[in-house]
Amino acid sequence: MPKHRHGSVERNLVKRRLRDAVRRALWPALRTSDALGAPSDLVLWATPASYTATFDALLGDVQRIARRLASRSESPSSVVGDPS
Repeated sequence: MPKHRHGSVERNLVKRRLRDAVRRALWPALRTSDALGAPSDLVLWATPASYTATFDALLGDVQRIARRLASRSESPSSVVGDPS
């Protein structure tokens, strides 16, 4: 979690909000669609704007990521490591 000139209280708040947003939007989408077909890692990087964003804004960003991953999983050529 980058500091972006913020203290530990603000960083922990952003981490908790991102964790909750992932728990609500991204995790269920990945589990139900089996987005990549295999275990994978996903990194969310908090930008400086994350510190001033509302939870609803962060949740909307995570939902957008979930939709993009789900749409990529529908196309066989979008799977990571697929040579086609």
